Amino acid sequence: MDSPTQRKVNLFSELAAAESFTKFDRRLYKFIQAKGTVAQRLLCYLMEAICCARGVNYTRMRNWLRAVLQPDYVLRGLMQKEDLHARVVAAMLTLLTVWIQDAVTTCTVKYKGAGDAQDDISSFFSREECTEADALLGSVWSALQEAASRWEDLRKTNVKLYGDNVRIVVKNLLQAELVRAQCYRTISGMYQEQQVQQGDNTWTGSYLPSAEEEDLRLRVIGNIVKFLILPTSIFSFITAKASAARLRQDIAEQCVKSLR
Repeated sequence: MDSPTQRKVNLFSELAAAESFTKFDRRLYKFIQAKGTVAQRLLCYLMEAICCARGVNYTRMRNWLRAVLQPDYVLRGLMQKEDLHARVVAAMLTLLTVWIQDAVTTCTVKYKGAGDAQDDISSFFSREECTEADALLGSVWSALQEAASRWEDLRKTNVKLYGDNVRIVVKNLLQAELVRAQCYRTISGMYQEQQVQQGDNTWTGSYLPSAEEEDLRLRVIGNIVKFLILPTSIFSFITAKASAARLRQDIAEQCVKSLR
């Protein structure tokens, strides 16, 4: 019989062979549940390592992103005392933002180098990275809203939503939105510079956000309002007791940062 250490190594090997079970998000979830806490912990460590790595093949990781950043996975993570699910979600949010940042870096290098990034800049907002981010981050926001809609019913049962997990998901979600808005601003700025170089006399000299950047910021503000301010928001169900004061403060501060 394998030792506990060997079993962990075997599990890690299975998790590392991601392509075999990430083609379908349900397989990922069932695999993790079947293997229990050990597999969840190893998956967490693996994801956190991957999101910090360089040279990640984002196309192959897309199935991980889609599997983890879905409402069902996010919502279940909020209901577990362990923070492993929430940390996996946070890692995937980080990976998603790094994917976009790398695309912006590529455009910037081309623009400042050979100056041949016109097509890349003008079509940036329709790139795979941006459309995937729209869909996936929208799914996480949907999960949080679903958590709020279920909160009253959950309070009548033994099921709980754990504040630490809410904090992890919300903080990283808002950070992802903030980074994405900054990336959009960088691309919009390069596009305006490009137009001036090509003889566009309509530029006033001051920065004007692109329609895509404005739309993104408005959606983020709308989600924050629904999450934080409305009576039906998840924030309204976080008690004002001393034990929850830090959670309320952390979430509020992160929302303010994202609105700047």
